[in-house]
Amino acid sequence: MRMDICIRAGYYDIAYLLTNYGVQLQTHGLTKNSIIKQVADKLIDARYHLLDELFNTFAGPIDLANSIQVVNNIRKIPYLSSTQMRIMILQYRDVYLEKRLLDIRSQPDFILRMVEVYRDCMYDTMVLHLAVFPENEISRRQTDLSVDQRWDVWQT
Repeated sequence: MRMDICIRAGYYDIAYLLTNYGVQLQTHGLTKNSIIKQVADKLIDARYHLLDELFNTFAGPIDLANSIQVVNNIRKIPYLSSTQMRIMILQYRDVYLEKRLLDIRSQPDFILRMVEVYRDCMYDTMVLHLAVFPENEISRRQTDLSVDQRWDVWQT
């Protein structure tokens, strides 16, 4: 199916538009014809494959600009809450971290390299998280500081 080609080639915007077209076919009641219904169902089911492919990009090396673009594509698909998306991204970044650790496990300076790998992965993940979810982090910090008076006492 052409949808799989779009997803494998990385044309996520086009793939999303195709899945959205399937939803529109259902919404407008055009799925009474069995052939159109089959096409619409396949397009809608392809959203799960699209989500898998988008999240799989976080299981490998990815730069910040591409990360932001992938997250924006994930946000278009209405199946996930913001919390679910955060957890999934962290889980896939953990897969990437484990892969990198397996790659260096046989090296003689494994412990030193492990520290570097952890540092790099944690830094990249934190930068990604703050770039993609900045609104909640800043407001939560400000709210927490204004509500919890013990913080002011502890600082003095």
